[in-house]
Amino acid sequence: MFFWALKASALLLCLWFVLGVSHAFGVEMVIVTKADNGREIRIAAGGSLRIELPQAGAAGYAWEVQELDPEHFEVLEAGTTDRPGPQDIVGAPVTMRWILLAKKPGRAELRFLHHWPWVGKEHARETFFLRVQIF
Repeated sequence: MFFWALKASALLLCLWFVLGVSHAFGVEMVIVTKADNGREIRIAAGGSLRIELPQAGAAGYAWEVQELDPEHFEVLEAGTTDRPGPQDIVGAPVTMRWILLAKKPGRAELRFLHHWPWVGKEHARETFFLRVQIF
């Protein structure tokens, strides 16, 4: 009997990892990429929003969040997810990632600019825009 209980516990632990730790605790994680530009998404208050955008960092371009609404969002994490290795081509793109906490119900917008910081925001190479409904 002990063996079966141990086996069941191991199975539940595996399912917990397969389904994702965030879902096991009832926390939602919405993942957004460049393909979602201009869309509206819905997320529960208390959930996390992961935004991943390709960045030509070696060329000096950087994504920058524009006027983040502090009433609705908190930045939990920001940084690049990919770092070119020594064998990679100089100038290889990286992925910029932000994880935002959806703080309270309401509507908000997120804007990001991909630009050379020293040239100015008005000369942005790309923009990324997202409407967010927090429920």
